[in-house]
Amino acid sequence: MDKKYDIRNDIFETIIDKYYDAKLIAEDNGVISGSEAALDRLKSLGIEILFMVNEGSIVNKGEVVAHIRATPELLAKAEEFLAGKFSKTSGIATAAYKASQIAKGRIKIVCGSIKKIPEECKFIYRKAIETGGISSRICDTPFLYLDKNYIKMFGGIPQTLKAVKKFEGFKKVIQIHNTMTSVEEEVEQAVTYGADILMIDTGIDDDIDKCFSVLKELNVNDKIVAFSGNVKLDRIEFYIDKRVDILCIGKEIIDARMLDMRFDVF
Repeated sequence: MDKKYDIRNDIFETIIDKYYDAKLIAEDNGVISGSEAALDRLKSLGIEILFMVNEGSIVNKGEVVAHIRATPELLAKAEEFLAGKFSKTSGIATAAYKASQIAKGRIKIVCGSIKKIPEECKFIYRKAIETGGISSRICDTPFLYLDKNYIKMFGGIPQTLKAVKKFEGFKKVIQIHNTMTSVEEEVEQAVTYGADILMIDTGIDDDIDKCFSVLKELNVNDKIVAFSGNVKLDRIEFYIDKRVDILCIGKEIIDARMLDMRFDVF
């Protein structure tokens, strides 16, 4: 059988030249992400677009996300992908938006789990995160993220930071992970050898107190303190009270449930 053969041409034989309208409708409240990708795909098929919500729009249950017009064959094809251009990314954008609304600028929220998703999804997930009002990067300026594996390979935090000292103009982000010594000693080493951002990536709340205790002992108040590790949206207020500067929320945003949608022809 010809690989290009589409049985739908035969199914729709008696109405092949007719045009119908279809709408993609939100089944829940949320923030839309995926409009650009949807537009590009629809245009590539020659489908007429009567309406499309803008990226970042807030929709309520029952609101139209997209309104298109096409022949039966093309509408059948659109039904196969159109909801998929929106549902997952809009779910991520909605979760990111919820986080940003809780934070209200009192703490920087980032979603740094991009490396854990498939390569082909990174761009659209990052777009969704940013559409929701938070960042996918711990720092907006050039930076070097030096995690526990860098530290292990160099033999410790001092050696790691010495190795990157030559990179002027880059913020040095060091991961505090209780990797080769205690959290307290890692913080002291990071401060001593020039780290700019201390990423406490243990998921243990008490480590925040340990970090600030060391900073107080060293009379240091110009370091940025970040925290990561199974952070939940309903704990954002807690970390604000802990004086954390940057909060990294991964799974609660990346694994957010899809914003369900239905595709109706009329």
